[in-house]
This record gives sequence, structure tokens and C-alpha cells, in this order.
Amino acid sequence: MTTDVVDFLNSFEDSGVIKIKILGHTGRSIVAPIDRFAAGREAAGIDRRVEIQILLRDKGAESPRRRAQIIFAEEHANSLIQKYPWLKIEVRYYSALQTLRGTIVRLADGSKRALFSAYEWTLKPQPIQGQDRFQPIRTAAVTWSKSLQSHKSPNHEHNRLLSIVENWFDYYWGPGLIHTIAFDFDDTIIDTYEAKIKAWIFGIEQLLREPQWAEYLALEFRRSFEASTEARFSLLKGIVDSVPHASDILKNVLRSAPSEIEDFLDKKRSTFRREALFPPQMSKPELEDYVNSKVFPGVKEAFQEIRGRGYSIAVASLTDEERIESALKLAGIPHVGIIVGRNEYQDRELKGHIKNDKIFLIRKIANLSGVPVSRVLYVGDHEKDEAAARDIGASFIHARLIASLKASADKRTLSFEDYSKLIHAIELAESRVRASEDVPHAGRHY
Repeated sequence: MTTDVVDFLNSFEDSGVIKIKILGHTGRSIVAPIDRFAAGREAAGIDRRVEIQILLRDKGAESPRRRAQIIFAEEHANSLIQKYPWLKIEVRYYSALQTLRGTIVRLADGSKRALFSAYEWTLKPQPIQGQDRFQPIRTAAVTWSKSLQSHKSPNHEHNRLLSIVENWFDYYWGPGLIHTIAFDFDDTIIDTYEAKIKAWIFGIEQLLREPQWAEYLALEFRRSFEASTEARFSLLKGIVDSVPHASDILKNVLRSAPSEIEDFLDKKRSTFRREALFPPQMSKPELEDYVNSKVFPGVKEAFQEIRGRGYSIAVASLTDEERIESALKLAGIPHVGIIVGRNEYQDRELKGHIKNDKIFLIRKIANLSGVPVSRVLYVGDHEKDEAAARDIGASFIHARLIASLKASADKRTLSFEDYSKLIHAIELAESRVRASEDVPHAGRHY
């Protein structure tokens, strides 16, 4: 493959190359052909600027051996930038399965040339030693090299392959360093603040009707809760404002929390919140109006602008996916491509096994988007959301849309208090990501 790429690139030394796109795996065999191509141009006195985009597999998805090869490619790409000032090299990463390799060259006259290769796999798999499973045998690479200038038909097989590979670059480059913007749902897209507090009150009231479970309530909390029906909202509001996630709220409410009680409260709260957001007595037109009244002003316009700028939009929330999808549909909120919620989280049986639920959700969004976590921006309404994003290297913007929560936020954190200011916050997040990069351009972990 290396020889093929060298010959392919060397054929363009005097042909006005302005851009090269390389789709690889570890990049181990990519850097040497670029070096020889650049050396040949310099020897010929050609120093026209050339932009090179290299797309490699995310190191986090690879074995230690291949991870080392990717690091090798990064380091040598950086050295080429120093060696040839007229080269602009940018490396980004995908986490999808590696299927083929490709090099696309764009010339000054607008034409393109491409070299594609893929491994041929035998039909008869071979057994894996010591295991009761099989793997296919990878044989020699199959290479296609075609001058695409002569194929004007969009249906030509090589043009279709070119379109597929170029779509990869369009997708992973996106508008900037941030690729996917993921939003929390409750109190970030839709105002569920009051319903959340009332759902806890409802669940605890139901718990008190079960004598064998009521004794698990913390004594001080129970005295305060039973002292006054009118004071219950203020009592729960204080707890929810300080620790909004269910696992933390339970620590303030219960002396101990057997799984049966957690499940009981979870079901009662879920039922209450569903009926609070989707009142069963309403007709569909009434329900659409009601849900729209709960959506924060400016959400639709902001999502339209975000998508128009090329970002992917996702929702990552501990609310169940069905409720999220129903609300988005009823409210007519556009452009949400990926939703990861409660069901995905519970199906993975991860409760209690990671220190912050949102870490799993953000990682899942990155995985489904096919990009490293560092290219995800998470928008949430609480410090725990920020902690999750920071812990795994994602960017974060604080949605301070609930009046009682605005004053407590860290002033150093990017934030917005209404959706008209979100785009500016995203622009600042992009600039912070760029400013935080202290290595040459090719080594950035996108």
C-alpha cells in the first residue's frame, strides 16, 4: 500500500495539487509517502501551499500496538509541518470500524484523483487458538486507482466511492473542533423544574402509605416532611437545588435505600412526571400547545442555527427516550439526530458502577457520533453535568435557565441565561478548545 500511495502522490508533483485527503487506519504507512511527495516538490522548486487532511482511527478504540502506531503517525506529521512550512496538516479521528483506505487529491483546475484500497477477506474463517470462535482471514489489499476526471456520471462506481469517502471528511471535520452538541433535557430544553419537585413529593407521599418502607425515611427529613403539607415544596426544592440527581437526593431523603424502595420511588416519580408533561385529559392540539409552553423560548431557533453551522445535535439525559422523543415531536423541535436516555443507561446495568451517570451518556453520544469525546460539547443545567464533561474531556456550557439556580453557578464557566445567547457561548467554547491546544496542528486530538 505504501508504494502505491508514493507512486500516486509523486505523479502530481507538477500538477497543481492544492488539497489531499487521506483516510487511514493507524497512519503508519501514510507519513513516509507525504514526506517523499513534499521533498519532490521542494526539489522541483514548488512551494505552493498544500492542505492535507488525515483521518485516522481513534486511539481509544485500538489495541496498545496500534495505539503506538497512531502516536508515531501524529509525531511524524508534526515533524513534517516543521520541515515543510508550506504544508498544512490536520489530523482528526473516527471511532467507527475501519473499512477501507483512501487518498483523494484535489487539483487547482478543480479535478480530483483518488486511490482507494480495502482488504480482501476469505470466505473460510480460521479458528482462534484456545477459543470456540472464528475470525476471517485477511489477505492482500485490493487497490483501485482511478482518474475521476474522465467519469462525469454521478452513478459511476468510482464516483460513488469517492462520494462516500468525502462524506466521511465532511462529517468528521464539521464546522470546527467541536463536532456534536449534546443537550440535557430537563431544565435545559424543557422546563420541568416544578414538576420534578412535585414528583418527589408525590413519590414520598406514596412511600409513607407503605409502613414497611416508610421506616427507611431519614428521621429528620420525615419530621420536616410530615410537619406541614404546605412546606413540602420548599423542603424538596432546597434538596433538589443543591443535589439535582436522583441518587444524591435519595441520600438526603432515606436512611438507607434498598433497591426495592429506589425502584418504587422511581416508578412513582416517572408516572407523575409523564402526566405532568403529557396531561392525559388533553386533546392532541391542546397537548401540543401545552408542551410548547414548557419549551424554553428560543430553543427551536437556536437548534436551527446550530445545525445550519454544521454541528450535529444530540440529547443526553436520564429522562427516558420515549418521553424525550414525544416532547421533541409535539414541540416541533428540529434536527436532533441522537437521543441517549434512561433506557440505554439502565439496559447497560451501570447504575452505581460509575461515579457520574452523565459520563456514560456523554461517552455514548460520542460513540454513536463516531468522534472522540473531546469533540463533544455538553449543555447541561448543573455542576454535576459540568463535572462529567470535564472528567472525560468534553467541553461544557451551563444552561442557567431556572431563576433560582442562576446565582450559584461558577462565573468562570461558559453559560447562557436565554437561548439567544447560546450561539455566542458555542463560539467561545470553540475558541477555548483552540486556545487549549499547545501542540502543533497535526497532533490535535479531534
